[in-house]
Amino acid sequence: MGLKDMALYQDMTGTLFCSSFVASLGAFAFGYDQGYWGAILGSSYFNSQYGSYANPTTGLITLSTSEASAGTGLGYTGILLGAMAAPWIVEPYGRKVAFMCMAILSIVGTVIQLTSTINLSYWQLVAGKVVVNASIGIAASSIGIYLSECSPARSRGALTSLYTQCQNFGSLVSIGVINAVVERNDSLNWMVPLAVQIVLPVIILALTPFIPESPRWLCSKGKLDQARVSLRRLRGDAADIEEEITEMEVAAKAQIALAHSAKVIDLFRGTNLRRTWIACSVQALQQSMGIAFVSNYMILTLLGLGITDVYALFAGVIGCSTVASIIAIPFPDKFGRRPILIIGAFGMGTSMFILALISTITDAPTGHLGRLVVFSAFLYCTVLAAFWSAIPWTISSEIASPVQRENTLAASVWSSFAVGLLISYVSPYLQNPGYGNLGGRIGWIWMAFAILSIVFVFFFVPEFNGRTLEEIDLLFENGIPARKFARTDISTLIAGSTQEAIRQQQGQHTSETSSEKEVKDGVEDVNAEVAYRA
Repeated sequence: MGLKDMALYQDMTGTLFCSSFVASLGAFAFGYDQGYWGAILGSSYFNSQYGSYANPTTGLITLSTSEASAGTGLGYTGILLGAMAAPWIVEPYGRKVAFMCMAILSIVGTVIQLTSTINLSYWQLVAGKVVVNASIGIAASSIGIYLSECSPARSRGALTSLYTQCQNFGSLVSIGVINAVVERNDSLNWMVPLAVQIVLPVIILALTPFIPESPRWLCSKGKLDQARVSLRRLRGDAADIEEEITEMEVAAKAQIALAHSAKVIDLFRGTNLRRTWIACSVQALQQSMGIAFVSNYMILTLLGLGITDVYALFAGVIGCSTVASIIAIPFPDKFGRRPILIIGAFGMGTSMFILALISTITDAPTGHLGRLVVFSAFLYCTVLAAFWSAIPWTISSEIASPVQRENTLAASVWSSFAVGLLISYVSPYLQNPGYGNLGGRIGWIWMAFAILSIVFVFFFVPEFNGRTLEEIDLLFENGIPARKFARTDISTLIAGSTQEAIRQQQGQHTSETSSEKEVKDGVEDVNAEVAYRA
C-alpha cells in the first residue's frame, strides 16, 4: 500500500496535523520527566548531593531505597491527582483550557525543582516533581479526547498515536541531555535537564490559542456555528463537512438530553460498566507489563548487573523505540487494535523472560549473556513503542459513551497510573539487597502479566478500527460481543432498534415526561443518522 493510498495521508490537512501536534506536546513532558528521572537516579554525583544513605561497603552517599521509592512513587501520585481534577476542567471549559492549565502547572513545578538546588533539598525536588506530574495527569486525560474528537474515523488510530510519538521523543531528548551532563560534578548535572524541561510548556502556552477547539465539544455546548467553523478548519475548504457536522449535532442533542442525569457512578452501570472495565483494564495491563519499572529503574537494574556504558546503550534503546513508534503510526488503522495488542504483549513478555532467565542464571552476566540482557531492553522498548504504547490510550478515548467521555478517560488514566504508582513504590524493595533482592529476576512478574494481557485482549477487547465514535456507541448499546464488533452490520442494528422502539411505543400506557421524550428523540436522531451513513 503506497502512502497516497493510506487513510492518514488522504485525511491530513495542515490544520489537523498542527492541532494534533500541538495538543500532543503535553505528552512530551511525561516522556521527558520519566526519562530524566530514571536516568538521574543512576548519577553518582546527583546521589552524593541529594542522598542520605552511606553505603557500608563503599562509603559512597546515595539515595536510600525508601528515598528512591518515595520520589518515584510520589510523582505518580501527582499524575493521579491531575487525572482526578481533569474532568472538572476538560468538560465545562474545553480541551484548550485544559492544555493551558497543564502548561502552567508544569512551569510552576519545574521552578520548584530548580530552586531545590539552593538547599539541596531532595523533598523539595520531589514536591516540584509532584506538581509537574499533576500537569501530566491533566494532559493524559484531555489530549486523547481532543485527538479522537478531531480525527476522521478511518485515521483516528494514527492521529491519536501522536501522543505516543511526542512521549517517546521526550524520552529521547531527556536521555540525550542526561548523557551530556551525567559526568559533571556540579549542579549543572541536574539543573540543565530541568531547564530544558521548562521549554515545552512555554511553547504550549504560546501555540494553544491558535488551534481550533474540538468540534464535538462545541456541539455538546450548543455552539453549533463555532463547531462548524472548527470542523471546516480541521478538514479543509475542499471537504464536504455537512454529513459529519450533522452527525455531531444529533449526537450532541442526545448527549445534552442525557447530561442532566449523568453521574460519575454511571460509569459502573449498564453498558458503561463494560466500557469502563475495558478502558481501565487495558491501561492497567499496560503498566503491569513493567513500563514504570523500565522507565524508572531499568538503568539501575543494568548497572546492578554490571552492564557498562549504560547511558549510551539506553540512548540507543530510546532511539530505536522512537523510530519504531513512527513506523507503527499507520498500524492501528491498517491492522486493527486487537492484533497489535496481542503481538505486542507476546514480544514484551519474551523480552522480560530473557532478562529474568539470565538474571536467574547469573548475577553478573558477561559475554553473550550480557549482550542478551541488553537485547532484552532493546526488544522491550521497541515492541512497547510500536504496539502497546499508543493503543491503550486510543481505546480509552474512543470507547466511552458521549456523555461520559471525560470521566471514562479520567478513570482509565487513574487506573493506569495507580498501577504505575504501586510498581514504582514496590520495585526498589523487590529488587534491592536487604529486601527482596530479586534484581533482574523481577522480570518474571512482568512476563506473567504479559501472558494475562494476551488472554484479556483476546476475550474482552473489541475492534474499533474504521468505526465512528457514534457507531462504537451503538455497538455497545446493543451488547455486541467483543469478537463480533468488526463484522457486525450497523444497518441491522438500526433496524432492530427501530422495531423495538415501535413496539415499546405501542405498548406504552403512561405519558412520557418531557425529559424522557428529549432522550428518545435524541437517540432516534442518532440512530437515523447512523443508518443513513451505513
